[in-house]
Amino acid sequence: MAILPPGSGATNYLTPLTSQKDGNLVVFLQEKLSLQDFTKYADVYNSFSDGGAFKNVKALMDENFSVQLPAVSSPERALDMLKKAFKGNVHDVTIPADVNGLNLGSSVTNLIIVHLTPASGVQSEEETIASNDEQIGEVVRRLDKRDLIYTALYTAKRAAQVEKEVKGVKRRLLAAESFNEVNNGTFLNITCMFFYVRTITTYVDKGGKNTTIQLNDTSKFVDDGSMCDNSTAMLKFTYTDDSGLKLTMMFDISDKNTSEWKVESLKVKVDGTVNNVDYSGEANMNTNKMNVWAPKDFSYHCSHLPVINATADNTTTVNISLIFDGLQLQPFNIINNQFSDGWDCVPFFTEGIWMGLLSVLLLTLILLYGFSMLADIKTMDKFDDAKGKTITVNASD
Repeated sequence: MAILPPGSGATNYLTPLTSQKDGNLVVFLQEKLSLQDFTKYADVYNSFSDGGAFKNVKALMDENFSVQLPAVSSPERALDMLKKAFKGNVHDVTIPADVNGLNLGSSVTNLIIVHLTPASGVQSEEETIASNDEQIGEVVRRLDKRDLIYTALYTAKRAAQVEKEVKGVKRRLLAAESFNEVNNGTFLNITCMFFYVRTITTYVDKGGKNTTIQLNDTSKFVDDGSMCDNSTAMLKFTYTDDSGLKLTMMFDISDKNTSEWKVESLKVKVDGTVNNVDYSGEANMNTNKMNVWAPKDFSYHCSHLPVINATADNTTTVNISLIFDGLQLQPFNIINNQFSDGWDCVPFFTEGIWMGLLSVLLLTLILLYGFSMLADIKTMDKFDDAKGKTITVNASD
């Protein structure tokens, strides 16, 4: 899977497209787009397909050399950097008719950004994509009439959906830049342990006043003395949000035996004031409800943990609740610089599986009852006379 890296790498990737003599670049930019959109709306399972909602895009790709980058990090930011570094003319187009009025001199390169907006009356996602595809086709036809040599780029401001975290997920260091357009989560590489989370939502209540802290900006996660050895580990990091509240989380992890590891305790500390309310305080969280553990050679993975509250014996005046979205943790036995297989929080027998098993069991019992009723049927002999004359029927050819 090709990935367009953030930062200067993105600019370096796009810059060669505009550095040649005929280095005109046309960017078709829509609000959101993902690989799943092509799978869903491009009629890809039909060998005779014209491209479905992407018929103009498919025709252009078939007629010209093309390359696909299924996973692109912050394309809008990369485009902004390209615009700043671009030495030619930059044009913004909102409707295809604007192309006719562009000053596309042959002595200078041109960067044409086509902002794709759905036509009025469009409601569904498929109709939106089809409408944008028609605009792409119309712009291309108008550019062809002007004999312009160019490279076309079809992208979006953000992904249509945030991909779920998997074992090979792209990782970010503590000092990585934050991209607000798409939140791919935060990856912490703390010497001997890996920690990944998409978002941590923290609710803080003190004296009837409450506030919420969203931990989703990678650049604000700072390691605060995490350590580990053969049998114990401590993950500790701080996060300071835009309001000035500083949040400190400390996970104590132990490997008490040779079969599994477990998060023994989680302490959360808050420092700071918001709207003249001092939310400073700390709380021990209920790790029994959190129940983060895994076999020794596995990582722990959970897409949606239940709400984690402070323990009942919490004596501080601040009450804290946590919601982890997309958590993966491995404190021991990192191999090949990647997460080991995930030990998921979803049990083997989920509610859906139990419903299916019970339904099958009920139908099986009904079937067995029916067979037992059939086996109990007896032949009626009320009119049989064992002493009477036997009726004989002769049959001849």
